[in-house]
Amino acid sequence: MRNSLNCRTLLRVHQRVVDRGQWSDGRYGYLGLWAWSDFDGYTAFLGNDDVTLSVFFHNRYQFDYSDSAALAQFLAAVERVAELQ
Repeated sequence: MRNSLNCRTLLRVHQRVVDRGQWSDGRYGYLGLWAWSDFDGYTAFLGNDDVTLSVFFHNRYQFDYSDSAALAQFLAAVERVAELQ
């Protein structure tokens, strides 16, 4: 799974959620995804109710999820937002 995602794409999706989303509770929400970052902006987060994706400095990322079905649903939402113009 680790090599199937591109950090540049993940950061682009993060920015789209921020640009097009609604601000609520310290994060932006758009099309079922939430986007936020840490206090210094070096770590970007994407998530939904069941999955959190942390995108770190130097093109590293890490998933935290409850089960593989939740991860598949999250990745489908990420792909949907990535394909938007």
